[in-house]
Amino acid sequence: MGGDMPLGPRPAASRAGRSRSRPSFTQLMADLRRPAARKDAAVALMSRIADPVVRQWVAEQIAKGEINRLSIWTRPGRSEETIMAAWRGEADAALADAEAGVASLSLSRGSLLEVARLLEELAGAETATASGPKPPGGA
Repeated sequence: MGGDMPLGPRPAASRAGRSRSRPSFTQLMADLRRPAARKDAAVALMSRIADPVVRQWVAEQIAKGEINRLSIWTRPGRSEETIMAAWRGEADAALADAEAGVASLSLSRGSLLEVARLLEELAGAETATASGPKPPGGA
């Protein structure tokens, strides 16, 4: 064996991380689909998102495993600004849907009385009246 070959690690192998440059959004989406690379890809992706609303929405999509929901906007050649704007639109739509769902819950006095009657029946108490709950044993 000659003395020409160094025994230490090669310079490229000593760098931290697996990629030498900033990964594209397309590569991050591919890595998010791979269990072994998911955590690193999520950290790298989240570090590139400045908008807190978008960051929260993206984190929710990753947690739910809905990577396709993210990747439909990350086509090769699209700018980072375009992707962020599309994700902001998705996040705003999700917030609007959630607000609409909460706003559609309208409780009237009649529905609340019905709930009170059911609860009292389950508890073994007297039923509620239109003027309020009737005390047990009272007239």
